[in-house]
Amino acid sequence: MKKATPEEARAVTFVFWDIKRFPVPPGFNARRVRPCIKQFLEKHGYSGPLTINAVGILSDVHEDILGALSSTGINLYFASSVSCSSLLSLMFKCIDDNPPPANILGICDPVALPRPESGYNLFGPFSYSYSSPEENAISWISLILAESETLEEDTCSETDESTSWFCLMRDPRTGDHLSGQGFESFSRHLSSLEHEKERFDYLPFESLENKDIAREEDENPPTIMATPEEAVAVTSVFWDINTFPVPPGFDAHLVSLCIKRFLDKYGYSGPLTITAVGHLSHIPDCILRALSSTGITLCDAPRGSKDIKSPMSQWISKNPPPANILGICNPIGFPPPQSGYNLFRPYSYSSPQQDAILWESLILADSGTLEEDTGILSVTHR
Repeated sequence: MKKATPEEARAVTFVFWDIKRFPVPPGFNARRVRPCIKQFLEKHGYSGPLTINAVGILSDVHEDILGALSSTGINLYFASSVSCSSLLSLMFKCIDDNPPPANILGICDPVALPRPESGYNLFGPFSYSYSSPEENAISWISLILAESETLEEDTCSETDESTSWFCLMRDPRTGDHLSGQGFESFSRHLSSLEHEKERFDYLPFESLENKDIAREEDENPPTIMATPEEAVAVTSVFWDINTFPVPPGFDAHLVSLCIKRFLDKYGYSGPLTITAVGHLSHIPDCILRALSSTGITLCDAPRGSKDIKSPMSQWISKNPPPANILGICNPIGFPPPQSGYNLFRPYSYSSPQQDAILWESLILADSGTLEEDTGILSVTHR
């Protein structure tokens, strides 16, 4: 990213962030996003006033994340669909409302950036690959994790100011976009019947066909903090090791500790078991040996996520509630919900490719500070 000129350095900077395409990495403290972006800009010479806008289908982002972002001063923009036209419209409005000089950082597809205008510096945070969305997602995760490593803890505090929210669907009574102040007001709006009706009316027919499916897959987002009962209950992790492999070059001895730390962040402190499920003959022996040595059970199941429902169901039949089940797998692998069992995933389902990227970011986050652990060898065959 280019360095700011003296004029750009002092100018106001507006950030438009496509939170669907570039989500908060799993296990990452969302309160650190704003200070990470601010620090990234300062490293490149941008020190003027900063406004950050998160744009997306915010009803698909867990409210814990939205609340954390809002508490640090990030504005929330609900769009019924994240398209380049929505972001482009917001940036054009920003240009109309704010005289030059001004900077606009787009954490989004560059197609959404307006054509350059005199006095306005429009740019992205990294080189964008049109052929590889996965590469772009990795670039975003690398940026946010790299900045977080050098971030001062006291820069992540909440703001006293009431941040703004905007709903880009129009009020049928006035024709205006709805807006308000504060996260509680935004949360009430998202859950209102009026908003749901407007969203239903706003979506094209083809989107409505898939609406229920997407909702069903995202029913168990990762950021639900453990209730007092869930916090002390046993947690069993079922991990599709073929779909979500140990990242290349990563020390497999650290996987169990990374998963444990991820669960600890969300309040799950009870007994923990982890089972790696998959076609184990496709996994190098050195990785299997390392996983097993740290207490991870190995379950040979040639069809991966399609077979994962069986060991989950068997575990449920032998372990009375309350209990937690974390599935690092495709959501089709989940058994039907049962009373007293908290079934969830480490992040909301998007696509197989995006899932794999988010898994790598989860396992790589904080791994540098972990120490190796040891456990008991346990191997199960199906």
